[in-house]
Amino acid sequence: MRVTIARAEPADRWDILDFANFVFSQAHVPHDFRRLLPKMYADDVDFTPCHYLAKEDGRIVGLVSALVYDMVYGEHRLKTGFVGTVSTHPYRRGAGYMKACMALMHEDMAKKGVQLLVLGGQRQRYGHYGYSVGCPAVRHHISRANVDKALGSVNASDIRFTEETDGKEASRLHMTREYRCERDPARYLAYVRSWNRAFYRIGEGDKCLGFCAQGLSDIELYDPNDLLRVVKAYVSAFGDVDITMGIACPRENETLFSLAEHSALINRDMVRPIDWPACAEFFLKVRAGRISPLQDGLFRLGVEGVGTLEMRVEGGIPACRLTDAAPDAAMSPTAAQELLFSTQSLFLPRGIRNWLPLPCWVPDQDGY
Repeated sequence: MRVTIARAEPADRWDILDFANFVFSQAHVPHDFRRLLPKMYADDVDFTPCHYLAKEDGRIVGLVSALVYDMVYGEHRLKTGFVGTVSTHPYRRGAGYMKACMALMHEDMAKKGVQLLVLGGQRQRYGHYGYSVGCPAVRHHISRANVDKALGSVNASDIRFTEETDGKEASRLHMTREYRCERDPARYLAYVRSWNRAFYRIGEGDKCLGFCAQGLSDIELYDPNDLLRVVKAYVSAFGDVDITMGIACPRENETLFSLAEHSALINRDMVRPIDWPACAEFFLKVRAGRISPLQDGLFRLGVEGVGTLEMRVEGGIPACRLTDAAPDAAMSPTAAQELLFSTQSLFLPRGIRNWLPLPCWVPDQDGY
């Protein structure tokens, strides 16, 4: 039997779709990835270069993919890969194929200059590949009772949600967001309709208030002061809703917290830094600009197999690099990732002042 581990080629296109649909349909509900993830698998997308395959005698038995885009904060960018469609043939699990595909993908991402990898999945499963929990966010549960009792005097009677069929205005609004994941304007609807979600224009008479995906995910408004009115209108029309906001959205979180039946701090995804200084510096800048000014200081974190990450803030401006200096604390990559990127930093600050957790955030419609 001939086994190969390699990046996919154009001839693999239909085999990739058939394999992914088979594995996920057998494990879960029926899947059709062309409809579920048109931003990746639509007919007009050349998705084979971002897939990594294990084959036995030319037949796919395992695959993983990475959707690459930029996280943007003002003038700053962080090249990010969101990992997904992780699948192994049920008859070949335990053969080591996923480990090999992941290793090849990680190597290729580093060659392409990707600085951070993010994925959603089971913690222990992906811990084997160097990922750890991160992406701190707040999940707000808002019920009809919350809306009826707290927002009785709020006027939302004329707000309507109509399915958006164009996407150009929504794309322009998205581009004005200070902190966002970059989306191709020509394919904007393919992003926001991921996982069969409806995408709505939020209107009040002839005025457009903004846009949102089903469940009020990916909500973007022209005027942040309209948030409670839009929430009231949505719950009145569709029922109870869970809204998740990254911690770099303090104004939105404060507003929703004042209304929600309960709000929970969670680690939404999993992360694996490739360029540790670039990741730390980018998200420290986000934190300084969107959450609170950073306290000046210096902290050196020793990361096994990586080196010593020096994080310095002077005059509120962060700068990060790898250094040969002795660390203030040393730990495994998993522990370091959890300290930097997860809610673990709330319990073990280790003297890093008000810098953590790093506010990495990937909206629903930008991940897998």
